[in-house]
Amino acid sequence: MSLPPIQIPTASSLADGLYEGLRNAILEGVLQPGDKITERSLALHVKISRTPVRQALQRLQNEGMLEPSGRSLVVSNVSLETLTELCIVRQTLEGLAAHLAAMKRNESDLFALTNILNDMESAVEKNDFNTIIHTNNSFHTLIWQASQNQYLIQRLSELRSSIMRMQNSTLHSKERQIESLEEHREILKVISDSDAEAAERLTREHFRKAENLRIAMLKIKAIKNLS
Repeated sequence: MSLPPIQIPTASSLADGLYEGLRNAILEGVLQPGDKITERSLALHVKISRTPVRQALQRLQNEGMLEPSGRSLVVSNVSLETLTELCIVRQTLEGLAAHLAAMKRNESDLFALTNILNDMESAVEKNDFNTIIHTNNSFHTLIWQASQNQYLIQRLSELRSSIMRMQNSTLHSKERQIESLEEHREILKVISDSDAEAAERLTREHFRKAENLRIAMLKIKAIKNLS
């Protein structure tokens, strides 16, 4: 197949820029599951040397977005098994981030978390779905940042991207929006109280609920595709 245009963001290196461009193309559905990519064809397509191409493809393969197929790589398929495995890891790492955040947070972290939670509440009241998604992600990103662990932040960012490629948000229903907002309030309270164990437990429960719903949604989609 001929590759679609790949938008390469300005980055510190060609490999980083190509990685971001390919990753965005996969997440946005420009590159679909089963689409084939070879190191040589991609290097010719984007007009750069094969070394940064090889580095970018290796990163995407490590993240599970690409998988080997003969002498090529293909965009990986969405599978229930893979989604389940990613969700289990995410629950654990999100819990760890909240645990660390409760131990290390400062007043500016709490201020930012409170503000973004207020914005989410307003978005839920207005039924502003795009803002709900943005504020939901921002809330958890702020917790990652409060954990002060860059390796953990990177892994969680990769997990979020991989999971969102496989399944859309679980916040489509009003019931889940309200429930999620309340769960966020509880998580913020225990982080504010520096209760690390409660922060980890509540966060893991929060993501367990969301990911159970996410897996159920994927099962329903699979059944509909068969009918």
